[in-house]
Amino acid sequence: MNILFQGGWSKNRDLPNEKELVDNFCLSFARHLLSEDHHVILTTLGEYDFLIANEIARLCKETGKNPKNYITFLLPEKISQIPEIGKVIKLPKCRWWLEERALLVQKADLLIAIGGGKGTAECIRRAFLDRKKVFVAPLTKTSKHSWYQRPSEYYYLNPNDAEFVKEVNISADEFFDKVFRIIAALKAVNYGRRVFVVHGRNHHIRDKLVQILKKMDFEPEVLEPESAKGLTIIEYLETISMTVDFCFVIYTPEDVGKITGGEEEPRARQNVIFEHGLLIGALGRNKVCALMCGNVTMP
Repeated sequence: MNILFQGGWSKNRDLPNEKELVDNFCLSFARHLLSEDHHVILTTLGEYDFLIANEIARLCKETGKNPKNYITFLLPEKISQIPEIGKVIKLPKCRWWLEERALLVQKADLLIAIGGGKGTAECIRRAFLDRKKVFVAPLTKTSKHSWYQRPSEYYYLNPNDAEFVKEVNISADEFFDKVFRIIAALKAVNYGRRVFVVHGRNHHIRDKLVQILKKMDFEPEVLEPESAKGLTIIEYLETISMTVDFCFVIYTPEDVGKITGGEEEPRARQNVIFEHGLLIGALGRNKVCALMCGNVTMP
């Protein structure tokens, strides 16, 4: 599952003795995420995003795993620095407190908050509105600036939204043991319903597939100019790969090609073949299916 992380510790907002607690929860989260084979979405280049990313990278090195399978930085376009760990996706220009917060939540299956301030509270509110699961680390918050302690100070978080925040005497490892058991149960009972359809110029076959998927209660999405929302095709595909559960690639004979000295043979359009490979890299081979329609060369 794609897990959005929000939170951190700030000397201008939180008490000094809370820093070690936040550190421990972040490190425990990183260890559990890797051992349970999930994916974290990080949204800043701050200390705690890198604390989690570096711990995952360290454990990946020990176990021979690829950090890019577990870490994605989803960053505003205005940030020029590119992290060396994990994947990096840039969001288009938009207003941070409105569109960008909504996009962050939209691209995640659930949210985990460890500490944090107003930005974390806003993401939690949007996760509630989007009916996403939210897990908040049970930190003992006493700072007068903390939204945990005084949620009514902020217009975007009403008292009912804050009822899930409880002061619980539980260690970081005990907390995440419970959280990831719940996540495993959610993953077991919820099949993915979001399906992306890659196609060439044969819209008749595309529309037939979309119709079948809708009848089976799936949520198909096709690439149209208006759906890209100002992104380039590659940027859009990188973004959509984080929000879908499966992909169909429709191969139809619309181009011809040949090996030097050989005979011409019918092929799918080059963009379809490219997008097929890109989505295999993003989703994995077991989540991408090629549909060969008509007399077309298999890639």
